[in-house]
Amino acid sequence: QGGMLFIRQARKGGANIFKMRIGNLFARAAYGLKEDPTFKENWQQMDTRPIIRGAYHFFLLREDPIEQARFFLQVIGQSRVNDLCPAVDFEEMSLSSEREASSTTAVQEKLFEYLNYLELQVCFAATTDDIDVNTST
Repeated sequence: QGGMLFIRQARKGGANIFKMRIGNLFARAAYGLKEDPTFKENWQQMDTRPIIRGAYHFFLLREDPIEQARFFLQVIGQSRVNDLCPAVDFEEMSLSSEREASSTTAVQEKLFEYLNYLELQVCFAATTDDIDVNTST
């Protein structure tokens, strides 16, 4: 059983979610190029609980996809071994206009650009962390 935590929940007593018996929890780290003001506190709270934590980014189509991915990774910082992979939230509110919504190809291209960058950064870091560069052959 899992859940998601973001600013609106935190303002309405979201801290109560930590009292529930859950196995994993996602916290919103950013909304476009803005950090969720409750993320750092939520991230630290999750670190002190016996849960598997994850961070997600609310993607906004009107903002540069690479800048958003970079910002998201900067906000979440170094992950722990048991952290869930970074996730993206894309929904109707991600679109800023009807015109943006009408071009499925443009939406897909921006979202794939974001996801490809995120994947390269996260997967490359994970594989290079396992390599001992001081080992002689």
